[in-house]
Amino acid sequence: MMTFAAFLFQLIVLASGGPGELVRIMRSYTYEKLLWTTSRVIKVLSVCSSNKPAIVEAGKARPPQAPQHSLLTF
Repeated sequence: MMTFAAFLFQLIVLASGGPGELVRIMRSYTYEKLLWTTSRVIKVLSVCSSNKPAIVEAGKARPPQAPQHSLLTF
């Protein structure tokens, strides 16, 4: 029963956009305890065959953006 409940939890997290939010937290914050907890949740979710691709997709590197302003003038 516990395994089935854990599986349902993982699907609920997937359906609510959890993997993307967890990756966003990892990129946006520096608070060690939050990052540690977030990484543990990602680790638990990554064993689910449905969540793993969503985590990978959410964690893909974004293309570099051009700087908003340049210090060099021509």
